[in-house]
This record gives sequence, C-alpha cells and structure tokens, in this order.
Amino acid sequence: MITRLLLMVGIILTFVHGDNLPAQESFDVHDQLRLTLRVNKTSFYSDERVEVQLVVHNTSKLDASFVIYDKAYTTFQPVVYTDKGQEASSRVGYRSMDKAMTEVIADTGKRMITIKPSEKFIQEVDLRDLYAIDTGHSYRVRGYFFPDAGIKRAISSDNVLNINIIPVLTVQKESGVQQVKRTISPSEVVLLALSAEKNEKWDLFRKYVDLDKYIQAFSRFARSYSQATENDRLKILEDFNTFIERDRVDYLVDFSILNENIISEKGLAFVEVKVKRWGARYPFVYKYRYTLEEYRNFWLITNFDATVMKE
Repeated sequence: MITRLLLMVGIILTFVHGDNLPAQESFDVHDQLRLTLRVNKTSFYSDERVEVQLVVHNTSKLDASFVIYDKAYTTFQPVVYTDKGQEASSRVGYRSMDKAMTEVIADTGKRMITIKPSEKFIQEVDLRDLYAIDTGHSYRVRGYFFPDAGIKRAISSDNVLNINIIPVLTVQKESGVQQVKRTISPSEVVLLALSAEKNEKWDLFRKYVDLDKYIQAFSRFARSYSQATENDRLKILEDFNTFIERDRVDYLVDFSILNENIISEKGLAFVEVKVKRWGARYPFVYKYRYTLEEYRNFWLITNFDATVMKE
C-alpha cells in the first residue's frame, strides 16, 4: 500500500514540475559566428588581384559547424558598391541568369566545416573574379556569409572596406617601343620611412609600413595583438600608433644604408642601416636591420631589430 502511494506521489510531482525542468542548452549557428573582412592594403594597381579575406570567427563556447559549397559566390558573398552607392557589375554567371540559390547548389559538392571556440576560418577571394573593377574608381565592400547557402539567412560582416584602384605608373621611352615600370627599391623605402620619422610625418611613415606585421617586432604589443579579436586589434593598433608617434628623448639625427639583400623568388628583402640618435651626454649609434616584403611593385617594412654599434 505504501509503495503504491509513493508511486502515485511521484507521478503527480512529475506532472506538476515537469515543465520547470531545465531544458538542454542549444545554440543557433548564426549567433555563434561573426564575419569580418580583411585586406593587406587599400589601394590596388589596375593589373593586380584585388584579394579580400572573409574571416569567420566562432565567438561561442561550443563547436560551430557550417556548410561550404564548391561553387563561387554561394557560401561567401562579398558585395562591391561603387562610389555612387550602386552595386558594381557582377561577373557571377548564375546571377545574370536569375537562378535561385537552391538550383545553383543542387548538383554542387559541399563540405561540412567545424571550428572550435575562438578559432577562425578564412576564405580568400579575388574581387575581380566576381565584379567588374575599373581603374581610377573607389569601391566599398560588405561581406555576407551563409552558414548554409540553401537557407536564405546570412551573417553580414562587422566592417565595410574602402578600396581604390589606381593605374600602374609607367613611362614611355623616346623610341615608343617599350614601357618601363618605375619601382622603389627596399633601401629607398627604408630611407623614406626614416625621413618621415625624423620629420614626424607619421601618415607618410605608415605608408611604408605594414602595421599588422610590424607590430610583431615590439614585445609589449606582439602577444596581446596576436591573441586579440578583430575589434580588439583595432584598439591595440591605435595604442601602437600612439607609441610610435610619442616624443622620444633620443630623437633621430642621421642615418645611412649599410647593406641591402633582396631575395626575389621569396619576395623578401633585408636592409641594414646605420642610425644615429641624439643623447644628452653623447649620441647613440645603432644598426637597424629591416625586413621588407614585396606587395606587387611596392615594398613594405614588416619587421626590424636594432643592435648598438661602435663609432
């Protein structure tokens, strides 16, 4: 009798409190993932690829999965706008045929991608493959990411890029037979950067430096920057710029090139410079060793180290 009563009480408690039992936690993948856009530079020559990275971040505490289709402009869809606010002319075939996305991906191979918390997935695209990009124009780029292109629900990028397309500088010889590209050597880039520092022309200085890589040369910023999110990186870069532009007691006095080594097949160059800085009692002399990487026809400073020299 007692057993039957206990069983009935248990059943009643289940009916009364069943709705209050904690539900199993679940996440919508659209809430787990964020999208940001990245470029190495904002000005591109008319004869080079316009490469943009679409970076997917898992901001949740759980694994996040999404589907990638083996066809351009399905999972990742950057949209390019002209300076008049209109979408640029598309080169994606299925868009001109007004096909539905479900029809486009019907016979397309696909892969399931899973990224862990705080991990990233990067997809790089050349905008020239997707849009008609004209020389002498400026464009804005917004990215859209579809965790499953078969479902019309996208994640838009946190940021918008502004890019410029500039002509390749050439000079025609008197014979009119050949055109010669004018390029700046790694040593010249270093001299221009040091001149900009000496004259406190910081906008010019940043023109010759890839800050995203150059910051790694400074231990007080390198670790926090490499581990930061995209939004936090912007703040760290602002602090780094303030650090670079600070008033130094050992200001720059003079500099001269000691050596230049270019490794053409790797797009790398190393430039050694004798740098003299002012000191209260006597000047300091350093040997700076710069690392530069080639971006099309232009060299950018990506790293450096300094050692003390004897006069």
